[in-house]
Amino acid sequence: FRSHQQVAERVCREAVDLPGAAHSLGTAIAARAALAGGRLDTAAELFDQVAVVLAGHATGWGFRYNVARATTAAMRGATDEAAEILDRLDSLERPFRSLDYERSVSRAWVSAGQGAVQEATGILRDAAARAAAKGQYAAEVLCLQTAVQFGDRMHADRLTELTGIVDGPRVGLVA
Repeated sequence: FRSHQQVAERVCREAVDLPGAAHSLGTAIAARAALAGGRLDTAAELFDQVAVVLAGHATGWGFRYNVARATTAAMRGATDEAAEILDRLDSLERPFRSLDYERSVSRAWVSAGQGAVQEATGILRDAAARAAAKGQYAAEVLCLQTAVQFGDRMHADRLTELTGIVDGPRVGLVA
């Protein structure tokens, strides 16, 4: 976590002088670092700032950071707000990178926050399968990790397989 925060602080300093909306990318990275570190209130505040600046970039950077903004809202219990953000994103035609697994994780947090935990784990299982089919194994791990956190214990064999494919400690810890 400390390295995430240090990188975010450095990027914020470097982004201050960038033109246009690009100066907000430092804040956006800081928001993601806060989310990754479990500092949800800080992440929400930063994502809200970024949303205002990137509103004119709905299918670009605004799209990417609104997915994380929705996840943050759902994790904080603001499931209606999160669902509204995701519904707005679903209505956009994005010509590149759908961010399928990130959107699925966000939708799963909304479902879980609304008490539909089985629905949430189903969303995550499907997203993990799609990520695996694309060779996005780290994304598959993240989806399965979230499913495990929601109580789904069906993925031990696959996670064990993934320990030989995906670098880093996450997959081993989840397995």
